[in-house]
Amino acid sequence: MAEMEVTATTGGEKRPALRTPSGSRERPHSVPSLDLDRCLQMLRQARSDSEQFAALLLVSLFVCLFVLDRCLQMLRQARSDSEQFAALLLVTKMVQAQQTDASTRRRIFDAVGFTFPNRLLKSAGGPEGDIYRALGVTIFSCFCTDSELVLHHHVTSKIPLFNDIIVEPPGDSPEDQTTHNSMVEDCYQCLLAIGATQPGRTQLIARDSVPVLCQAVIKKMYGYAQAMQIMRQLLVEHGRELWNKHGDALTQLLTAMAKEFTDADDISKFVLCEDLGLLLSGRDKDAGDFLHYNWAEDVLNGLLDILGSYIGPEQRNPALELASLMLDHLGIEWAMSCNVKFVLLLVNLACVEVRMVLEDPDIKQVFLKSSLMSACYNILESAIMFASVTPDLPLDPKQIEQFVESLQGAYVGVTFFLAQVAQQPQDTVVRLESSVQLLETFLKQI
Repeated sequence: MAEMEVTATTGGEKRPALRTPSGSRERPHSVPSLDLDRCLQMLRQARSDSEQFAALLLVSLFVCLFVLDRCLQMLRQARSDSEQFAALLLVTKMVQAQQTDASTRRRIFDAVGFTFPNRLLKSAGGPEGDIYRALGVTIFSCFCTDSELVLHHHVTSKIPLFNDIIVEPPGDSPEDQTTHNSMVEDCYQCLLAIGATQPGRTQLIARDSVPVLCQAVIKKMYGYAQAMQIMRQLLVEHGRELWNKHGDALTQLLTAMAKEFTDADDISKFVLCEDLGLLLSGRDKDAGDFLHYNWAEDVLNGLLDILGSYIGPEQRNPALELASLMLDHLGIEWAMSCNVKFVLLLVNLACVEVRMVLEDPDIKQVFLKSSLMSACYNILESAIMFASVTPDLPLDPKQIEQFVESLQGAYVGVTFFLAQVAQQPQDTVVRLESSVQLLETFLKQI
């Protein structure tokens, strides 16, 4: 069987060249065009499984391209809504059945445009209307894979409609539920693509996607995992803005996630720990009574489960950072409400982490863990300040000894780190404020 290779011709254009079974190169002008008939001939003459597989790939490629071209031609030449709908249905089936590249998606958009998909999305309710809407949403999800189209005003203006579809109840019949689930999946694909850009995230916030996404997560609606994924996109850079605009919705989400956090007994507990930290990071610190917050006790119990277990740093570090955030919001009294052993556990773990990280001879590795160090410093400062203003600590002599020994270990780690930094070149830019502040807190209480 003839083998194909690619050779360059004048002007940088590449074209297929064939070798004969004997291995000699055929002259380019004598090479037959590589069309479907030629691929079928190659398939019939295949002498091995590998040759047959290669020929089958070429045949399937030609068929897909031919069918898609034919569908797009039908779409451009459609004279009625029914003809356009039939052609669109075929196009979407083709798109779902194969991986499409950017140029193919652009060809589909050029043939489809926005007018007819917009009309499909406005279809009335009922089974038939849902089919039309499902087709329209599928087309928009295809458009959203194009970086030039995802922020088009025809796409972003559909965000409220995507929000409505996500939370609307499905029909009773299996067919209705299947259609609804397909629409929801496509809506999430659109919102995820929009949320992947900075202007897109601004659009999601402005068009009130946040309360909808919160409800989807709280009520465990179909596709709620994608809803939480979009919330993570928004919380990373816009946490404070979300709390200011949608505080009630985020409080409901916080309450639900905290309850799930304390009840979980599998790997989801660690995922929820990170998500709770992300959610709380944008919330304003307050001096409110933690007893008024239902979620405060749930977070405490969940952290006690994690930190009291034999776990690795990947699970322990997010828990320490969440504990630090809780201390920022609710004070050391929140931790003391469980029992004093939890506070001692927090202090001991924070001291161990400080010493292990700061005594690393590679200072760059220390700076890479600055977030963890900030959390540990905050835990230690909170504990030291509490101990300094509390005349009668609820600790027995052995616990006091353990508390002091842990703090001394952290003190050694901080002084070692500062001594290392002092030996670095002067042009080394580092942030030492938190280390110096913690050292100052140590010295004040001596």
